[in-house]
Order: sequence, then structure tokens, then C-alpha cells
Amino acid sequence: AGFLASVYGVLQYFNVELIWPHALNPYGGRSVSTFGNPNFMSSFNIVLLPFAAVYYIRSRGAGRIIYGVLALSLEAALLCSMTRSSWVGAVLAMALLLFSPDLRNQLRREARPNGLLLAAAAALFLLWPQSSIVTGYAPSALGRLSELAQIAKPELGYGPWYQRLLIWSCAWLMGAENPLTGKGWGLFELFYPFYQGTMLDAFEHLRAMRTHANNAHNEILEVWAQTGLAGLGIFIWLWTVFFTAVKSRFWLNSQRGAISLAAAAGVAGMLADNLLNVSLHFAVPGFIFWWAAGTAMAGYEARNLRNSASMKWGLSAAAAVLLGFSWYWVKSWNREVRYFAGFKLLRQGALPGAVKQLELSRAWGPPEVNAIYELGNAYARSESFAEAAKTYKQALGANAGYDEIYYNIGVIESARLNNTEAAIDYFRMAWLINPLSSEIYGSLGGLYLREPERHGAAALELLSAAVRIFPGNPNHWNNLGYLHSLKRDYPRAEEAYSRALSLDPGLQVARQNLAAAARQAGRARPAILSALEELRQLEDRIAQKDYSQATLSLAERVVAQFPQLSHARFIFGSMLLARGRPQEALEVLAAVAAKEPRHIGAHINLGEAYLVLGRRLEAAGEFRAALALDPRNERAVQMLKGLQ
Repeated sequence: AGFLASVYGVLQYFNVELIWPHALNPYGGRSVSTFGNPNFMSSFNIVLLPFAAVYYIRSRGAGRIIYGVLALSLEAALLCSMTRSSWVGAVLAMALLLFSPDLRNQLRREARPNGLLLAAAAALFLLWPQSSIVTGYAPSALGRLSELAQIAKPELGYGPWYQRLLIWSCAWLMGAENPLTGKGWGLFELFYPFYQGTMLDAFEHLRAMRTHANNAHNEILEVWAQTGLAGLGIFIWLWTVFFTAVKSRFWLNSQRGAISLAAAAGVAGMLADNLLNVSLHFAVPGFIFWWAAGTAMAGYEARNLRNSASMKWGLSAAAAVLLGFSWYWVKSWNREVRYFAGFKLLRQGALPGAVKQLELSRAWGPPEVNAIYELGNAYARSESFAEAAKTYKQALGANAGYDEIYYNIGVIESARLNNTEAAIDYFRMAWLINPLSSEIYGSLGGLYLREPERHGAAALELLSAAVRIFPGNPNHWNNLGYLHSLKRDYPRAEEAYSRALSLDPGLQVARQNLAAAARQAGRARPAILSALEELRQLEDRIAQKDYSQATLSLAERVVAQFPQLSHARFIFGSMLLARGRPQEALEVLAAVAAKEPRHIGAHINLGEAYLVLGRRLEAAGEFRAALALDPRNERAVQMLKGLQ
């Protein structure tokens, strides 16, 4: 059974079609989704590894070989997951076996075979290969450990660490809000997005770490957030009693003592893993965890149950309860079957069939946010907007933490049902959950600006946040300028309009608004309007193929006026190249290509600059990049042929 379980653990992340050893790496392997995420399944192997070690130490001959292979296969399953927290848990679990005097004595008596297994395990870790079937980042086991050095370099923004800091911070705030009893058992996922929104708004370096955390990635903080000090005290008391009780067993020089110790070591290892992981909250690893906990407490002691009437009635009652629970899972199963059928039909555009299947999914229940949300999407695409809004609200009843659901309701209420006030409420809730959505700022800001005298303060709060989080969006700056104009704060209005035009000189509404604000304030003509005239002159000169020194000087002035405008920088770099200054052109055009990797002209001209400088390999790379965007680009084809 243990060997089959270890095979299951290994197969959970690579398919039998894949080839040893390169496919074992999760960055190159192919996930078998029915087995679950390898980060969760790795805990399965933590629990089994101490059992394999105990039986290896106690066995002889062929049995020792079998359990040695089993132990190494479990290690391989852990390594292929690339889950470092699980590695730490496994090391802790194995270390706890040394608390048994019996096992320590056996290790000493047969040092050679035990040392051989230890050496094989160390070699397996040190020689674990990188994937050879993936073009992206694919570390070895040692490389995965070396990544941890990035934690000490905040400027790198190491994602696995900072995302956990984000989740832990939100978990701490949840518990701190109600320190005695927390937010409620099982409610972490429901409340988390609202706390995350505040953190994302406050700390720029966390914005790339946004997630929809199901759990806290730390069992202590999980319990604290949901149950406060009361629950945390029970949690600590529970495991203190557990390990104290198990301690009395593993001192025994017996099979039962060793089994109890192996099970308790697996439990301890998985608890350590869950200081950075969430596997305890998923079905398969959770099952194996509590199975090990029960094994440790029972110690494989036999129980004699009398064939009494009370026992029969008790078992009958238990069977009835289990039958009731089984009906819950029958309903859940049918809900999921109908949901996936409807999901598929919806993606195929078969709207009537999708609606029917998704309605059946909702009817089976119990309520699940994704299934109901997809039904709302089906109604919306079928233009049953009132029914769509109603269904989206039912989805929020299942899980209220999804900003896209609030946003969709807001769109329907405002654009289809003419209920502006309700739409504002839903848009604001979406904004609180996800302050990183540019669409929310546009939609909510548009509703505010319909009645600026009523929503002026809220609009100012919203648009100030919009330009802080999206400083490169000209529309947000234009809307902010309009709001300042209404308040007759013309200096700020001019500043906002000018910023919008520096980002997008073709934004006519911002140009008109700026000119109108200057007239109303009685101020001199803004300098940026003159700069826009120079930009138009520059474009006219380029259209006439005027590559003179005067045009180059004009391009340099325009770039100084519009430092964020890639179009102006592209013209300037191209002019430098045309005027025989390839090294300077290269620097300017490389910056344009880095900022706008889909700018075909920048890649071609950058390639020509490389070619003039004699850097043929880099030139060929830029021409290929242009052809990847436009395979029929004649200039790129000709330049690449000239290099062959």
C-alpha cells in the first residue's frame, strides 16, 4: 500500500508519456490535473517517508532493498514538486526519528547500509536535473534553494516571498480586527480580498503579487485570522497534547512504538510544511495527514468490539449520518458535471445549451461561486440582463470576494438597467477589492462625472488614486483635469491636462480641455500646446523625407517636451541613424523596443543600427523579432537575407 501510494505521489505531476528524468521538473513537466497541485501533493510524500525509513532500518535482505527504493521514490516525488517548504518538512520528519533510542541503536549497528541510503538520497538531491523540455526558467534542486538569496535583495521583488508577506499581513489584520474570536472559522477566503485591496493600494511593490488566497499559507496565522486567540489557544493545546501522548509510545523498543513515531514524524513534517504551504486544506493531503495522526495515537493497538445491540444501533445511526453526507456529495458532483458541460458550451457560443446546463448546475447545488457566475455570464451574453444581474448577486452570496462579479453587475445596472446609484455601489465595492483595475476607474469615474456637483469629492478620491496607480494612462489624467476645471482649480487642471497630452499628444479632448481651461483662467497659452505644434511640424518633415540637421534638432526638442512618448523617441532615434550617428541611435531605439516590444519599426531600425556597428548577430535578432510580429515585412526580409 505504501509503495502504491508513493507511485501515486510521483505520478501526480508527470504523465507516463514523459521521459525520466527531464520531465520530473514542474517547470517542464505536464500536470495531471485530476491528481491536484504538486505543492499540495508533496505533503502526501512527507507523511509516507518516515514509514519507509523505519521499515528500511528494521528490515533485512530483499525487504531492505524494497524499502530503500520506496524511500528514494518518495524523495523523488518531493523533488519533482520543487516545493521547498515540503523539503524542509521532510527533513524535520526524518530528524524526529532520531528521538527513538531503538532506531538510533539500529542505525549505529548497521552503519554501512544506512550510510549507503543516506548517500544515495544526498546524491539524488545534488544531481537532480534541470528540465530540458522547457524554454523558460527551469532550476535544478540546488538552483531552487539558491533562489532564496533573492529574499535579501528587496529590489528584485522575489515573488514567492513577497506574495506570502502580502497574505500573512492580511491574515494578521483579520485576526487583529477581532482578536478574541477572529473573523469566523472557514471564512478566510471570503474576507481576504477586502484586506488585500487596502495593501495593494498602499504598497506599490506588492501590486504584482495580487492573488485570491484560499488560505493563509501559514497554519498559525490561518487559525489566528479565523478564530483569534481562543482558537489559537485550542490549536496549540491540541498539538501539545498530541505530541506529549505520542512521546510515551516511541520510547518503546517495539513495532508499535516505531509506527507511532513514524506517523507522528510525518504529522510534524506536514505541520512544518504548512507554515509556508496550504496542503492541509485539500482533500488528499488532508486525508493522509489525519490518517497519520490517528495512526500515531492508536499505535496499531487492536480494539475488541462487542457484538451488542447498542453497538448495532450506533453503527446504524453512523451509517445514516454518512448517507446524508453522501447525498451532499452526490449533489456537488452533479453540480460540477453540469457546470463544466455548460462552461464548454458557452466557450463554443452555444448559448441556449450553456444556459440549460448551467441552470441545472445551480439547481443541483450547493451554491458555488464559479458555477453561478458562469450562468450569469451566459445570461448576459444572451441579453437577459435582469436575470444576469440577479444571478451575479447569487454568485456573490456564495462568495463575496470577486471584484469581477461586482464590476459586471455595475456595468449591467448602469448600461442596461439604468440604475446609476446601484451601479456606483457595485463599482465601488469592485474598487475596494481590486484597486489595480483600470476599467473600474474608467467606469466609476464616468458615472461620477455625470453629476460632479453631487459626487465631486468621491470622484476626486477615485481619480487621484487612478493617476497614482496608472500614471501612464492619459484618460485618467484628462478626467482629473476636467474635475479640477469644474472646481475652478485651473493650475491643477492645466497640470493634469498637460500630463495627459505628454502621454498621448493625439488626445484631442485633452487638448481642447486644456485650451478652454487656460481661456477661462485668463492664463497664457500653455507651453505644451506649442510643443504639440512642433510635434506636428516634425511629423510633416518626416513625411516629406526631410532628414536635415534642422529636423534632427526639432526631434530632440520634441523628445525633451515628451519624454514618455515612444513615437517621438522613435523618430529621434531614426533621425540619428539617418544622420550617421548609429551608436546614439542604438541607445534611443533600444529603449523604444524595450518599452514597446511590438513596435516593428523600432526593431528594424535597431537592427540596422547594429548592422552599421558591425554587430551582425544582434542585427539578425532584431530583424527576426520584426518578422515574428509581421512575417510579410519586406524590409525585415531583405535585411535578414543580406546577412545570410
